[in-house]
Amino acid sequence: MAGIPYAEEIQTTYENFTAHCPMCGFKNIFNRASDFEYLKPIAHKQVVCLNRDCGQPFIISGDSINSAFEMLIYDCYELRDAKHYAYCILNLAQAFEVFFSQYLRVQLLYRPFASDSDQNIEQLNTLTNLLYEKIKFDSDFPECGQTSQSYLAEKNQRR
Repeated sequence: MAGIPYAEEIQTTYENFTAHCPMCGFKNIFNRASDFEYLKPIAHKQVVCLNRDCGQPFIISGDSINSAFEMLIYDCYELRDAKHYAYCILNLAQAFEVFFSQYLRVQLLYRPFASDSDQNIEQLNTLTNLLYEKIKFDSDFPECGQTSQSYLAEKNQRR
């Protein structure tokens, strides 16, 4: 009995894992968030071909283990080649955001935790949640062209 075949033609990006089905050759695009609900690198995962006429299982592996900000930068090469310059700039901006978010976590949480002789994991978890609450994106952000006075007045009215 033959085992489940591996996809040999793969391409990985920050958002997707693309693999050609080894049985029918169909190009399967799996979104990490919506299809796998898992954003970490994939070492070995059994999937099913998305081609309705095939639907055979196969294995994907060989994912990139780069940091999220690096993956966003690498995605820019394909965007640039396709002349999607605006998306390339957005990816670069997001890469900076992800990099500095990681930098803050390392400098404010993990480095002090590693040098602490007590290494209280509960305290680290509490501080991690506090940092997240302080730096998370405020969806109540001013609209383009809105003055800071009108934004603050609206925000205070809603309270």
